[in-house]
Amino acid sequence: MCFIFSVFHAQTNVLQLVDKIKKFDEEMSKRTLTGESVIENLKIFSQHYLNIKCFHYDAFETSHLYSTIYCVAGLLLGLSSLVAMFTYNAPKGPALMLLSNYIWIIYTLSEVSQGYQKTQEHLSNVFYELKWYLWDVECQKCYLLVMGQFSKELKIPIIFVCYGGLEIFKKFIRLIYTVANCLLTVGRKSH
Repeated sequence: MCFIFSVFHAQTNVLQLVDKIKKFDEEMSKRTLTGESVIENLKIFSQHYLNIKCFHYDAFETSHLYSTIYCVAGLLLGLSSLVAMFTYNAPKGPALMLLSNYIWIIYTLSEVSQGYQKTQEHLSNVFYELKWYLWDVECQKCYLLVMGQFSKELKIPIIFVCYGGLEIFKKFIRLIYTVANCLLTVGRKSH
């Protein structure tokens, strides 16, 4: 639950920055800002994005050990429930419920991570769509420097080298499906 709260907190910060950039673009369309105020706003955007990156690394990159332990333990629990379902004559209900709960948790983590990545892409698009060609040369140079910060996509690590998203969920479902088919085949041959 702390993971999901951290993602929503980071996503809210990104959306606040998107709102600031859109307001800035509206003011630039009205030509109410001078070159110095443009540079000052670009500095503010850069600082806000730096704060987002710091929170991202503090919340996700340094604490991914916890989510890794959680996911690996759940994976082992899910696989053991599959083994129990197909190899023993035990009731299938508790094992199936345990497996479905774990699949739901993995789906939730993947969906939340995917939403965060889409918000990051939206931020980059909004920043890149600023009307920089209306600015003076000094502001354009500053914009190019700040643009480099917005180019790196921030991803959320779920398991050490795997980043969250629906791709990891699809891989997990394929693994569960393959193991279930294997166990079902072995269970049928042993009877």
